[in-house]
Amino acid sequence: MIAPLRYLLGCRRLRVTGAAPEGFLNALSRADRRFWEPQMLDGMTCTLCVTPRHYEQIERLAERSYCEVETVGLSGLAHDARRLLRRPALLIGLLLAVALSFLMQTVVWGITVEGNERVPEAEILTALEEQGVRVGAFAPSIEYSKMRNRVLETLPALSWIAVNRSGGVLHVQVNERDFSERNEPPYPAAHLVAVRDARITELVVLEGVKECAVGDTVAAGQVLVSGYEDYGVCVRGVCAEGEIFGETWYTGTLVAPAQITEKHYTGREKTQRTLVVGRKRINLCGNSGIFPTGCDKMISVKQLSLPEYPFPVWLETVTYREYTLVQRENPLTREQMLEAFQRVLRGRMLAGEIRSCTGTLTQRDGLLILEAEATCEEMIARTLPVEK
Repeated sequence: MIAPLRYLLGCRRLRVTGAAPEGFLNALSRADRRFWEPQMLDGMTCTLCVTPRHYEQIERLAERSYCEVETVGLSGLAHDARRLLRRPALLIGLLLAVALSFLMQTVVWGITVEGNERVPEAEILTALEEQGVRVGAFAPSIEYSKMRNRVLETLPALSWIAVNRSGGVLHVQVNERDFSERNEPPYPAAHLVAVRDARITELVVLEGVKECAVGDTVAAGQVLVSGYEDYGVCVRGVCAEGEIFGETWYTGTLVAPAQITEKHYTGREKTQRTLVVGRKRINLCGNSGIFPTGCDKMISVKQLSLPEYPFPVWLETVTYREYTLVQRENPLTREQMLEAFQRVLRGRMLAGEIRSCTGTLTQRDGLLILEAEATCEEMIARTLPVEK
């Protein structure tokens, strides 16, 4: 912390010459003028560093102490800035490099596609290019939500697409539809229902009648897309299809022991060798006992054999390593337990992402208890077969 502060304030290195340089140093201390890195070169000369803004007062103190001061070096932000201003070409180049580094982050320099197996990558890139997502495009101007819906309409073989930007590279992740070999569904009609309470954020209906809209709050089990199409004179049953995303909320509790048990090896070992001939075991060690306390057991077996012909003779070596059990504090942190909570949430979601996750970690009754809350955006629609 001190070094950056001294760089901001600046540094002037002085050579002090006089009959008693130490008197000058005492005068600086009495005047509350800070200095650092004093070094005696000989009985009449020393060097030290001071801040440039106090240089005139330091010169007067030197005269009163019958010493001469000479500047032997300058450093700091102001000094470097003055040196840079004397080189306008270098300064302009530096400013252009900084501006260019920020500008390059806003331009798409590359696009990668992951998750496609049957749909060719070139076909996905062509659909993206039709929506303005191409190399050289201005990344902040891309409307990802509209682009995603239009690409799904253009490529019905895709069930989900997401675009993540990392610097100047767009990472496109897709999921493909699992088309059944049968053209007809296994049931005559089906609704799309909500699997949990949510607020609708995205709604794309491919088949069926919408029963909700973006911004609506729905409850678990509520019909989102009806499988009954009413034509006035008749009602037609269909298998509702669509992609419905909603904002969902989770709360949960993670519990872990506050104390954990670890093995600490004492360094004591015992080795037992046994010759095994067929089913007969011959102990080659006089003392075959093991440690009375806990120990790890490691077995190594070597078989006597000739090329392509093994003999039923083995040398078995068992090594026992003694250890003691030691209790210590569980090193789990709040961030690690939150990450475990998020892994559980990701396993529950078919598609989507975690928008925010917070939690409070407490310790009581010998347990670490994390009370966590999370907000997610995920696919909430599931198919519910119905009869016509």
